[in-house]
Amino acid sequence: LTIGDATAEDTKLVFDGNAQDYYIGLDDSADQLTIGLGSALGTTTHMKFDSTGIITMPLQPSIMFQGSNPNTKTVNNTERYGSTDDGQAAFSTSSATNSHSIAGITYASDTGRFTVTTAGIYLVYFQTYVNSSSAVNVRTAIYRNDVRQGFGHVQSFTYGSSNVSACLKCAANDFIDFRSIGGSDVLIYEDANHVYGFITKVS
Repeated sequence: LTIGDATAEDTKLVFDGNAQDYYIGLDDSADQLTIGLGSALGTTTHMKFDSTGIITMPLQPSIMFQGSNPNTKTVNNTERYGSTDDGQAAFSTSSATNSHSIAGITYASDTGRFTVTTAGIYLVYFQTYVNSSSAVNVRTAIYRNDVRQGFGHVQSFTYGSSNVSACLKCAANDFIDFRSIGGSDVLIYEDANHVYGFITKVS
């Protein structure tokens, strides 16, 4: 079966479902094979394949967040970063600050929680910046559903970055947050270039 006649035109197959339609087609102007929702080629594209084999998934859940307060702030032991309930500045997820938020991950500034709406494997990273006049014990932790998944540890630290990363298998509606668990209060610098992180669905 050959679809198309070698002329410069878009061609597609449409799967006409009861509740949803899907298409597979050639976007000739971009020289890409695309898969998407609906019947109109190029709209609500879920996957794109180019001629070199690179696959793009423009709707894959992802969020990049950054600090929003260009000042120092004390984070008490066990407090959650980005939680206004704990007295911290809310994270920014605005593209105006080079952050982003793609459908599938939500952020609640009151609790500092990020909720994933679909099950899968997620790559998680968070970094904070210590700006202390005296040495402190710094542990920066990732929690999923209030259970610690790992932490970064820096002993007798005064200035510099503390970070933590993990690859987490999540169920739909699991939540992730980041906490200070070093046993003492930590003075951090909360601006966008010093405090940031991301959560991205990789499979």
